Amino acid sequence: MNSRIEKEGIYFGSEQWKQVQLWYNILKKKKEESIKLLIFFILFQIFIISGLYSKTPKILWTIQTGDEVGGLCIWDGKVYFGSDDGKLYCVKIESKKKGMAFPSISGMDTMIDE
Repeated sequence: MNSRIEKEGIYFGSEQWKQVQLWYNILKKKKEESIKLLIFFILFQIFIISGLYSKTPKILWTIQTGDEVGGLCIWDGKVYFGSDDGKLYCVKIESKKKGMAFPSISGMDTMIDE
């Protein structure tokens, strides 16, 4: 997956170069200076973006996982999230490095059954 930040927003593309603009252009107009980072996930990647309201926002880092990502949580300068690849990930925001990846417990029942 390829991504870039342009003047009018953030674009994400696939290997086929199809591109989708996200709601970044709406956020940029709000000028909420309390937002320091934008952290979100799309399918197999986590994105961390800084300088959200500056003239030159940048993607600090992305992390590729083995499958879809969900359950994002931030605590003590770290991002925790699970993946359908059967692992729980922990990443330090400042160091841009994957900290840990723990295997999940196999055979465990889900808490909410869809």
